Amino acid sequence: MGGSRRGGRRRWPHAAWALALLCLLLGRPAAAAPGPPPLRDYAIDAWTTRNGLRHNSLRDMAQTGEGYLWFATWEGVARYNGVEFTPFDRGTTPGLRDNGVGALYVDPNGTLWLSDSRGNLGRLGADGTWEYLERAPQWPRALVHDMAMDAAGRLWLLFENHGLGCVHPDGRLEYIAPPPGIPLPASYPRLAIDAAGSLWSGTLEGLVLRAADGRWRRLARPMACRSAWRGRTWPPTARCGWRPASGCSGATAAASPRRTSSPAPATSPRCCRTARAACGWAPRTAA
Repeated sequence: MGGSRRGGRRRWPHAAWALALLCLLLGRPAAAAPGPPPLRDYAIDAWTTRNGLRHNSLRDMAQTGEGYLWFATWEGVARYNGVEFTPFDRGTTPGLRDNGVGALYVDPNGTLWLSDSRGNLGRLGADGTWEYLERAPQWPRALVHDMAMDAAGRLWLLFENHGLGCVHPDGRLEYIAPPPGIPLPASYPRLAIDAAGSLWSGTLEGLVLRAADGRWRRLARPMACRSAWRGRTWPPTARCGWRPASGCSGATAAASPRRTSSPAPATSPRCCRTARAACGWAPRTAA
């Protein structure tokens, strides 16, 4: 019996250590999940002309490899180093050709591109000066909404109220006007390029695609939802398949984007929300 107790005493320290280790493992907090921290961990700063910006209306922003933030405004471009802003405009050295900067883009090589409201296109050189490309005769003197580079190294530009511009790797500039029936002049100010090299742009009359082989496609019919909400027509981003809310008789689907001269009266704010949802802002499944 005594031997058994002595054996139990010899085994007890090992059991105690095992129990303590188990408690530590169970009480240890789980490792943080990979990814960005939650929003509550971020600090929020607001910058205005009081902090050195040239204009409080920003057109675009970009970040270069050195960590600088660049902001496009109607009064030039501003570079932010985390402490202060450095402005660039027509009166600074190096200067810009026009103060109204429309778009900024950092290409895969790290080069910062800039375009302005007159269609000028420049890039920031290694020596800190702006190098401008001379425009082709057919190049529009218009604001450039957006820029993007494809896998072939061609820089594409989306002009306001016009078509597309292309900067080829050899520096040649080409303007590409949309064919009849392609509503690119009514585009939103964004351009996207997919893995196949196709250019995508959203317009007030649906999506427009220019394939890598140069063919254009329009990917939505010119449909619109006629809404009783202030008698206006809302352009869709999805087909108008919907079911009116109870008591709502003020929204109908129409095949023409024209306004209705005598809309049915909306009976409630819910009707207005349903009309907007029918137009694709918040697509609903038709019942």
